[in-house]
Amino acid sequence: MATASEMRTKEKETNEDTIADAVAAQMSVQEAIQILNEFYGKAGAATVLVQASMNQKQDQPEIFSGPYKGQQKANNNVIAFLDVIKSQFAHLESQAKDAEDAAKDEFKKFMDESEKTKGQLEKDISDKESESTSKGADLQTAKINLESEQKELDAAMAYFDKLKPSCLITSTSSSFSDRLERREQEIASLKEALAILSGETIVDGGPQAMYSSVDGGNIGMDVGITANLTSAA
Repeated sequence: MATASEMRTKEKETNEDTIADAVAAQMSVQEAIQILNEFYGKAGAATVLVQASMNQKQDQPEIFSGPYKGQQKANNNVIAFLDVIKSQFAHLESQAKDAEDAAKDEFKKFMDESEKTKGQLEKDISDKESESTSKGADLQTAKINLESEQKELDAAMAYFDKLKPSCLITSTSSSFSDRLERREQEIASLKEALAILSGETIVDGGPQAMYSSVDGGNIGMDVGITANLTSAA
């Protein structure tokens, strides 16, 4: 827009100078035509050296037989030529005015469109700046979250490093089958202990066969003692 304004100013000055020169030239040519018309008009009406008396001697040469009216034929040619020049300057003036009007309209249209474009661009810039500010805030929040998550990850990895020795096999003498067998024995022992504690296990023989964790004591022994006491009575 600044470049267009500068070019328009120079163009306007050039057109105005052209119009002024064309008008001045027309005035000068018109003045010349007027001077020539006045000159030839006066020359046509003038009487220069009227012929002497008819009684002059016959051998005396005639100087003028009538008034001198100037070169009227040449007059017409010169004035016609000046009229052509004047019309050319008038045409130049008209062209310069038309060019100036067209340039003025084109410049106005360009500036109006440029103002609209400028307004849209300024709005886009404002929107982008707002978006950039928002994205910057989001980025800062993400950095803070990343630092927090990294701390948690570091703590988890440190705790994992502490647990890892107990989870990994450190002895080559213990095979998977041995560990599995020991694990099954442990599970079986735990089940048996749980069954005994709940009174669901019946032992096949021996003193423990009559043991009841619910009634308390050894049933077999209690029964024998009861029978002996009864016989004695």
